[in-house]
Amino acid sequence: MAISEKQQEKMRFHIGDEISGTAWTKKYPKLEYADYYRAGALKKKTATELPEEETASPWTGEVPALDVYDWRGCRMLDGRTYRGKCFKCKWACMANVAIEYDWGVQQKFRFESFCYGPKNCKLYKRGKPRSVPYKGDEPSYDEGYLDDICTERRGDDE
Repeated sequence: MAISEKQQEKMRFHIGDEISGTAWTKKYPKLEYADYYRAGALKKKTATELPEEETASPWTGEVPALDVYDWRGCRMLDGRTYRGKCFKCKWACMANVAIEYDWGVQQKFRFESFCYGPKNCKLYKRGKPRSVPYKGDEPSYDEGYLDDICTERRGDDE
């Protein structure tokens, strides 16, 4: 279910919480990852107990504000690892990525998984390089340089 940042700040939802409310089903399955959107009248029926101190992955404690994710920067995360070991981690996410296939004329979209967690996480697996197709050209592959650029401001343990 997709919710707004304000809803998250107010209700402080976590994986495992039982909630009730109203929402719309997804309108564009190829573009939207969540099954429900525009959630409203949300009430938390039961809350998940969170660990007091997180010492190991997957991290399931209090979710930080979105600007923390922005500051940390993301790394590509193997899709199988995301669906298996990392799905409940607060640092793992699935996002719809827009690819400028024909610059300014046509975009292509696909879902990709990302990790915002510590660089020294034992569960992290980058996976194979993802191809980026361009009209009239061979696809490009990122061998990890973009991950290094996105996370260069933080150390291995943050």
